[in-house]
Amino acid sequence: MKNTLRFIFGLMALMVWPNAMPQSFYDGPQVMSFGADRAYDDSERREIPSAILVWDQSVVRSAEDRYFVSSSWPQGFTSMVVLWSAIHDEADAADFTLQYRAQKQDGTWTPFRRSSGEYHPSESPRAIYAGELLMLSDGETFKAFEAEIIVPHGQEIIKIEVDLIDISVTYSDDPFALPAEKLVVESLSSLEFPEIVRRSSWCLTNACLNPTYTINYIEATHTLIHYGAVPNDYSDGAAVVRSYWDYHVNTLGWFDIGYNYLVDKFGNLFEGRHNPNLPLLDVRAAHAGPSNAVSIGVNFLGNTNAPALYPTEVQLGKNVELLAWWYDYKEFDPTSIADIILQDPSGEIQPRYRISGHMDVGATACPGTVLHGMLPAMRQQVLDNLPSPDVFSVGNESVEGEEGNYPTFRAAVTALNNQETFDNDILLLITSDLEEDCITSGIGLAVDPSPFTITIKPAPGKTPTISFNYPGDVNAGPSGAFIIGITHENNIAWTDAKPTRNIIFDGSNTEDGTTRDLTFTNTTGTHRNGMPFLLIGDVADIVVKNLNIYHQATNQPSPTQVGFNGAFAMRVNHNAETDNAPRNIIIDNNHISVDFPGVSPGYNGVNVFRSNAGTVGYIENTSFINNLIEGKANGFFLAWAGDSIEISGNEIRVNQDIGTGILAQAALQFPLGLADANILVAGNYFSKIANIGDAPSVNMAAIDIVAGGNYLIANNMISGFDITAETGHNGFLRGVRVNNVAANLMFVYNSMLLNELENVSGTTQMVMRGFDLVSGNVIMKNNIIASTENGFAFNLLHMPELPDIAEHNLYYLDPEGTANLGFHNNISYTDLEAWQTATGKEQNTLFADPQFVSDTDLMILVTSPAKEAGTPIAEVDVDFFGTPRDAENPCIGAHENLDEIPVYNVIFNITDEDGIQIDNAVITLDGTTNPAGEYIFSDLQAGEYDYEIMAEGFFSVSGTVEVVDQNVNLDIELTAIPQVEFTVTFLVANQDGYHITDAVITLNGVTNPAGVYLFEDLEAGEYDFLVTAPGYFDYPGTVEVEDKDVLVVVIMIVDNTFVGETEGGPAYRLFPNPAGSELNIYSETTIRAIAVFDLSGRAIDTMDQINSNQLKLNVSQYKKGIYLISIYSNQGVTTLRFQVQ
Repeated sequence: MKNTLRFIFGLMALMVWPNAMPQSFYDGPQVMSFGADRAYDDSERREIPSAILVWDQSVVRSAEDRYFVSSSWPQGFTSMVVLWSAIHDEADAADFTLQYRAQKQDGTWTPFRRSSGEYHPSESPRAIYAGELLMLSDGETFKAFEAEIIVPHGQEIIKIEVDLIDISVTYSDDPFALPAEKLVVESLSSLEFPEIVRRSSWCLTNACLNPTYTINYIEATHTLIHYGAVPNDYSDGAAVVRSYWDYHVNTLGWFDIGYNYLVDKFGNLFEGRHNPNLPLLDVRAAHAGPSNAVSIGVNFLGNTNAPALYPTEVQLGKNVELLAWWYDYKEFDPTSIADIILQDPSGEIQPRYRISGHMDVGATACPGTVLHGMLPAMRQQVLDNLPSPDVFSVGNESVEGEEGNYPTFRAAVTALNNQETFDNDILLLITSDLEEDCITSGIGLAVDPSPFTITIKPAPGKTPTISFNYPGDVNAGPSGAFIIGITHENNIAWTDAKPTRNIIFDGSNTEDGTTRDLTFTNTTGTHRNGMPFLLIGDVADIVVKNLNIYHQATNQPSPTQVGFNGAFAMRVNHNAETDNAPRNIIIDNNHISVDFPGVSPGYNGVNVFRSNAGTVGYIENTSFINNLIEGKANGFFLAWAGDSIEISGNEIRVNQDIGTGILAQAALQFPLGLADANILVAGNYFSKIANIGDAPSVNMAAIDIVAGGNYLIANNMISGFDITAETGHNGFLRGVRVNNVAANLMFVYNSMLLNELENVSGTTQMVMRGFDLVSGNVIMKNNIIASTENGFAFNLLHMPELPDIAEHNLYYLDPEGTANLGFHNNISYTDLEAWQTATGKEQNTLFADPQFVSDTDLMILVTSPAKEAGTPIAEVDVDFFGTPRDAENPCIGAHENLDEIPVYNVIFNITDEDGIQIDNAVITLDGTTNPAGEYIFSDLQAGEYDYEIMAEGFFSVSGTVEVVDQNVNLDIELTAIPQVEFTVTFLVANQDGYHITDAVITLNGVTNPAGVYLFEDLEAGEYDFLVTAPGYFDYPGTVEVEDKDVLVVVIMIVDNTFVGETEGGPAYRLFPNPAGSELNIYSETTIRAIAVFDLSGRAIDTMDQINSNQLKLNVSQYKKGIYLISIYSNQGVTTLRFQVQ
């Protein structure tokens, strides 16, 4: 095992800036500019000859998308850097191209060379684009330069800076005379760390030799390869390294050089970023933006961006030597792929090769096309240089390349125990199922192969099971079917215990896999003490991962030793007054279970216990992470838990489903422990807490703290409460109990649901409590404790002793239930207000439905009242899933719901009747009015919205738009309002077509003089008119004015009709006249037909086949006015006039 466990309670936040320090640039004396707007001598600050030239008044384009600057500097320089500020910074640095050349002291010029932008403004505290360090040559100085910046199309530069540096005074004529050191590295890698040139050998300035900034250590997972982009004809690698330090610190404003390591063409390996713990710990450098958080940077000095410019063989070889040590030490496969944060402001995480180029994580040309093309071969070369273990097969099959075969697991373990010395790692590959006979003794493994490692895992593609048949407790010492930390001679005795180190149990049948393919189990007939996996005594640096560890024995354990038996056990051995306790143990991603049919309720998933009396020792530096743990009595039983215990990311289940209940058990129980131990319980899912519930003293809790110590319990989800007995329910169910005055508990960001118990209702002796504080020092913040149980009365909070601090929690009780919120001083309080008054605490606490996704999924919905309702807690900055907490307004509970309530846009497209865009409309949407011409309403939640649209010259439009689950584009057509003033002109003529020039016209009560037929300044609408002229029937009517002027043609009819008898013909009578609804017609002769006309001569009514001398005519539908009726009889046609009023 190459790494020791580093126990960390907090998480280091990712830094955005690559170790930037505030500096004041341009503080040096201003000197003659030689072509720039300003020039400064920067030698004092840099401690080497240097200058800064600035163009910010005369920046002009030399051509489209090109900017040119030039200057002389008689003092001389060996390298230069071009920096620039643009009008906006959307473009990547690599989108800019540099062309440059320099003038030698003899007046000749170098050829133009091309380079590219290297750093975006977001990567430097100076907020400026920066090009690469341009090393012009080696061994001579230059006196002038010309540089051209080619910008992305449309970009505009507003400032250019050129830094000129002279490193020539530091050059060495003998690059092989560098004082490389052989570091004494006490690591578990079997490879030697390569010789390295320390900073003390290449730094020349006090700032470089004695950095004062705070170092950030990281857990690196990748190595990123860079190139120096300097000419390959350099003769002094150390001078180039110094140039990079100066560039990064004095030009960019960083704390230190950006790379962790640098390799020159002569095969010299240089220490880069300051690292007091080189090489065992990695420090965060500044070579790839956010990727710095999980990577180290290795720079190849020289330009490898052209086919003819290859790294040298010794350069490549030294790099492989470095990476082989690093990957062996980190235990990573150098050809594998893992997630890394990309060099992108979004912080996106993507899978990349562990050995990648800078361009694989960011927009850059680094490390050049040639070197990047060599990375696949480099990965394989590093892999080939890693030490290969000695391989042995265990089982009835062989594996390729094995050193030998063992038919049984006992035979393999015996051979390891008997091996006196080790000169290599050992890999045992289990090839088949193994049935191990433990009738006469268990199997014990106790060996220390340091500095090498023993790994036990299944052969590729195999899923073997190792079964231990241990029918009687035959060991003379510690009981167990398979024990790590003690050998076996006939039977296992305490005297066989010996220090055991560096063993890895990896159950995945693939390299770096996470599948659980190897099973350790006892048989159903095994003795109750025949545990399938036990660590005991002086055991350290052990990894147990990806295993299935099953205790299937059905024998009832001793009632007095509930904490003794389990599937996975750890025991402190105090034999002969010696403090022997397992330490530095990692238990990761295993399925550890005793939850099988017939297994009694006295067994634990994990148990930690003491054997023998004597000096008390404690299990320390141990992590249980990402496991599925299932128990009957307890999930975890952790007695003698010492300092630095981590229990995180596990799913924990306890299921008392048969037999008589066991007293005072829990999914996670701390019965005894070190008083000042630090214990972390974070991000666990307690998915089943089942009490058989058949006796008053039967207790079950999710977390039961009876031991003293310092506990941080955070981000846990607790649900799945159950009573398995069908009747006679009794006993306790608790979420959390604290019962030790020496227990210091920070209980924060947890989510707990006391769900409805399906088979418990009405009168019952069951007691249920969410948080039970008997004694202890407790801080409770940002927790959700809720209940949906409504079948019986209980107290959500049972607190004979109150927490020291309780605030910003969220409580909830089913409104149909009879439960109380809290119990204190022998009084139950039904609601939050009463509880706050009685306790004087919880003033910022809420009472509301937390809106969990479900009873088993305690994530909160986006509309939960817990969202953004908590208070920041410095010790916890992530949630159950590792999502960063909001720094100011975190959510209450284990889940930090960063999702916003879904919002959408409604976009109006407003046109007139001809489809032409209207750009001045004013829209009001649900009471919100946008300025004229703004047609987008943003951040709208789903729902219906009323809108009204108004635009000058158009009729307003209103309506409703429905927003469901996407943005809405709404097309609206407005109708133009007709012009305001119109004219009506009358043309008046008789039936013969002659104009009548003396008619009088009245329009809506306005009468014009005779002969004036024009009415002006009329608005849109309906108008009644009457036209009269001497000798003609009056002509009434209506004219409608809409959106234009109107011409009305009136044909007047000569008044030659009469009422009453017709001269020389039959007599007629029309009555009443004027008529209302009926007109009576009487004739002295038979009427055959009639026809009714209005004064324009239009027939509006006809009747025939009357054949009577009298008639009733219905005129109720006629408009008011004068009408003509023609009566047809045997005597001819007579036309009369009548009026309808």
